[in-house]
Amino acid sequence: MATGDLKVRINVRGLNAMRRKARAAPADKVFERMYRQWAVRYRRFTRREFLTASRGGGRWDPLAASTIRRRRHGGGAVNANGKIKRISGGGKRGVRAQRKALASGGGQVAILRDLGKLYDATDPVFSNAPGAWEKLVQNGIEVGFGGPAKHPNGSATIADIAAFHQFGNEPKMPAREILLDPDAQTMQGMEGDAERAMAALIRDSDIGGGRVG
Repeated sequence: MATGDLKVRINVRGLNAMRRKARAAPADKVFERMYRQWAVRYRRFTRREFLTASRGGGRWDPLAASTIRRRRHGGGAVNANGKIKRISGGGKRGVRAQRKALASGGGQVAILRDLGKLYDATDPVFSNAPGAWEKLVQNGIEVGFGGPAKHPNGSATIADIAAFHQFGNEPKMPAREILLDPDAQTMQGMEGDAERAMAALIRDSDIGGGRVG
């Protein structure tokens, strides 16, 4: 009886192609799309946490009483005894806003939401908003606060202000962390993005094939 061999030949050319694609990230569009989607997911998580904390959700220390007074009564127009001190700064429009706040006792008292610049920089869809940062790097993407945009209340940049609050300066200013480790929901979404990216690489690299004989 004739004898023969039973062999399986595995084609690894596609695997090598996938390895080359992986090493080329983030230039490869598959990885770039994945990283960009990760950035969207992380900023969405950051904005959700920011909104909860700014409304007194428990993660950030509350505002000082003096800060609440200033917010409600127009930029320091009222002293600790409730007496009118001054109305100043910001031109005619700023003075009108302070007078309105003084009359109403209203004003923005959400934590880190005085002018909204930090919150605006967390928009999930990156559009180069002042203070927002997104940059592709090797094997990943940077997301957060950066760039030269100045905060309206002084010479510091919006990114500087974000860092001040992130790390704090005890006892004068408590830390109020804005950038956190992503939660389970966000991580699950990122893992799904990675699985889809790998499936696309495998498909595009034509892994498999060969013949049995």
